[in-house]
Amino acid sequence: MEINTAIALKLHAFGLTSLHDPNWTGQDMFYHVKEHIKGREEPYDLLRKTLRNGLLYQIGQWLLEDYFFSDAYRMKLGHEYRFWYLEDLTTLLDSERAADKLVLDATAFVDRVNGLYTEDESAYWKEIDSEDSYDLAAELIENYESTLRGMMPEYAKNYAERVFHDRQLCEHISKTLIVIGFDGNSEFGQTPRQWVDRQEIPSWASRAVVARDRGQCAKCGAAITLELHADPHIDHIIPLARGGTNDLVNLQLLCDDCNLKKNASLVDVSSSVPSYLAIKRSKKRQDKTNHL
Repeated sequence: MEINTAIALKLHAFGLTSLHDPNWTGQDMFYHVKEHIKGREEPYDLLRKTLRNGLLYQIGQWLLEDYFFSDAYRMKLGHEYRFWYLEDLTTLLDSERAADKLVLDATAFVDRVNGLYTEDESAYWKEIDSEDSYDLAAELIENYESTLRGMMPEYAKNYAERVFHDRQLCEHISKTLIVIGFDGNSEFGQTPRQWVDRQEIPSWASRAVVARDRGQCAKCGAAITLELHADPHIDHIIPLARGGTNDLVNLQLLCDDCNLKKNASLVDVSSSVPSYLAIKRSKKRQDKTNHL
């Protein structure tokens, strides 16, 4: 299945909003994680082990569940946002159910309303302010729920990969787990303590962390993979002793020295986004200096 980039980006943006909403993290996210921790939903060893379908993948699934199947979410959308939501829905379903009458009718409605924007703007806003967009979206979701659910794993995987490449966002999620109560304590407000046993990090996860961090220490920037005498250390961003987990979201690459200095302390995480613009500015300054 081919991922629609625009919709994948909207899901990522929806995720950013949700992850910074204490109501979502403290209620929805907490409930979902608890179901896994209590052994009521698979994977039962979520957070305790480093899994391919770990927390980031699960968050992607939870967000998609809210995005597609939460009537409360659609009700909160303003009329024009409802229309754009319907447009996204028809785009998704058109690739799978293009010949179905309901999808064709919804697509025709979207095309007609979009055409009104340049032909008759007052008619455009009249359509936008009607309930047609909401009703059509609800009908599509009801009739093609299985089709949409069939798409969720690929979009959840895409979401997980996007978040994983942002080390600081990973740190935020790891800290949020502790804030909402997954900190090894039975009483709220106590100092976080270890609740997850140390596990061997799978080779696929180590390779993923090294690749994301470009073989460089996440703290000092040392090129670890070029130093043949030093082994890379897969570090827990939030130490296990402070309530951290073995999930991929909580892993980074450190050199020998930084790993030794950090030990079980908390250290601010640097960005994993390359400083392309800073490199450009630095080169300009260097060229100017050489010219002088």
